[in-house]
Amino acid sequence: MKPISFPNGSPQWVLHGALLFGQLGFGSLHVEAKLAMGVDYGVTPFALAMLRIAGSAAVFITIYLAMGAFRMPSWRDFGALTVLAVLGIANNQALYLAGLNITSPISATLLVAMIPVFTLLIVTLTGRARLTLRQVSGTAIALFGIAILLGFTLPRLGDTLVLFNALSYALYVVYSKGIIERMGTLTVMAWIFGIATVIFLPIGAPEVVANAPGWSAGAMGLVAYIILVPTILAYAINAWALRHANPGHVTVYMFLQPAIVALLAWIQLEQTLSMQVLYAAILTMTGVGLVLTAKQQGKENSA
Repeated sequence: MKPISFPNGSPQWVLHGALLFGQLGFGSLHVEAKLAMGVDYGVTPFALAMLRIAGSAAVFITIYLAMGAFRMPSWRDFGALTVLAVLGIANNQALYLAGLNITSPISATLLVAMIPVFTLLIVTLTGRARLTLRQVSGTAIALFGIAILLGFTLPRLGDTLVLFNALSYALYVVYSKGIIERMGTLTVMAWIFGIATVIFLPIGAPEVVANAPGWSAGAMGLVAYIILVPTILAYAINAWALRHANPGHVTVYMFLQPAIVALLAWIQLEQTLSMQVLYAAILTMTGVGLVLTAKQQGKENSA
């Protein structure tokens, strides 16, 4: 693996620190959200989803307007942005948190890690790329790992919801590429989070109004942490790191996430890692790692 280099002379520890923070932030979400939605704090999944979406929208829209980058999309682009808001934000948040609420954090982590595999399958089925032997092997290994996790049975409701969340986000990844290249990342983020906030209001706002007045200081602290760290800061820092790191470094740090989740779940939730889950984690992450580090064959079409 080649050492990380910076065109501006920044030290390597800055990028390594950013990659580590990103995984710590994303990993902590699985446990802190599970804790927030537990009996001790009573935050409902849809209330938490509403606040994550609206909180992110407030940040992205504020930055977007402050930079003077406002542009009104065409009706065609607005339709595409609405679809992306449903796939990548509303569905993603609601399905993930609803699923996490009734499954374990480590199971949710491994199922969410299937997003690159689902993305690969979508681009292959739609003719955007051809599978390589490495990608086929990685997909097979990852799917076998998930089969072990599920005990070679049909997934339970919580796991099913998280899998649908992963599939929805994979569709977002595939179909957002073209419009992000055309309109810019900040513009797309501001619009899709804003649209998702409006779409999700009838579902999430009543839950916030009904439940938030009864939240303890601890519950409000957890909600604030979830909005700030694994939602806003982790995404922003990880996006910066991905611009400078090669796929090999990103993959190495990605392997830390299940370990982070397992450690936090043990400390905060007193959940231990069974041998079945350990084997599933090793196989799933190995397969996903192979998929992420494989070279793509064929030219992708812009969505």
